[in-house]
Amino acid sequence: MKKESIRKIDELGRIVLPSEMRSILGWHSQSKIAITLEGNSVILKGFQDSCFACGSDNEITPIHNKFICKTCIDSLSLR
Repeated sequence: MKKESIRKIDELGRIVLPSEMRSILGWHSQSKIAITLEGNSVILKGFQDSCFACGSDNEITPIHNKFICKTCIDSLSLR
């Protein structure tokens, strides 16, 4: 899928992503986006939080502004 859209950067440095693209990617107003500079290009990727203990992004649960996965929760409950 290659789609292109031309947008202007506003005075605060913001760019509006077209709603069609956000919809296709499943991004909404609270989605976290990783922004990477590669040469002359800016790469946007959806960012998913990961477990603070092991780094996994499977079955994560928020706890006090951090995230922990089910495997780590289960390992804690075994002790």
